[in-house]
Amino acid sequence: MLKCILFFVCMIEKILFLMHYYHRITIKTKHMKIKQNITVSSIIVLLISAFMGIAGQAYGQSVTTMDNIDFRKNAYLGLGTGINSYTGLFGARLEVPLTDRLHIFGSAGLGSWGYKVGAGMSYNLRNSLYGPAMSIGYASASGLADFETSLETTTSKSETVTLDLKQVGNILIMYSYQWKIGKSNKISLGTGYAAKLTTVSYEVKSNHTLSSTSRQAMEIMAPGGLVVSFAFLFGL
Repeated sequence: MLKCILFFVCMIEKILFLMHYYHRITIKTKHMKIKQNITVSSIIVLLISAFMGIAGQAYGQSVTTMDNIDFRKNAYLGLGTGINSYTGLFGARLEVPLTDRLHIFGSAGLGSWGYKVGAGMSYNLRNSLYGPAMSIGYASASGLADFETSLETTTSKSETVTLDLKQVGNILIMYSYQWKIGKSNKISLGTGYAAKLTTVSYEVKSNHTLSSTSRQAMEIMAPGGLVVSFAFLFGL
């Protein structure tokens, strides 16, 4: 659109330029040559050309400025993954900006500890929709009943053990950075810490006693600890 307008401006300037010099040509008569220099026409042509040049430049600057503005969308919807993240290993995330800085979000997904849901709020550290942000929220993993896995027991052998993985809740405090993709989409990469709110995260159902190594492994597997997250969000 801008290229068409600037082309139109250039064509008008050329036409006016030719009209100006048309009045300066030599007029031949039968007896003499008369040169007609129309000063008023020259001034009008120069003023119109200057005005149109300034108008074209101003319009171009306004279009460029409008293209660089970050328009806040009503919501952002996308996919996420991570370790101890709100979405689990794979899930969906919905984010709603209340202002350019303050956003609320919710997520649902599937992780190694069952289904996962979460919600929270984030605050952008810059007065922008993108860049660094801090967030706090809550995430809950549903757990799994009759979960079978191979673990070391007190017999010093690896045996198939049946467990009930309990529901585990976490408070997540995170730092993230968001990059603009296209006109209104974004990607987010974050890290932080998930504090456990549940003391007992599993129960042994089969007739086995786990070794200390297996107990430590199960505590590490339970949701909580270091958080790494990634999400791609589409502006709606």
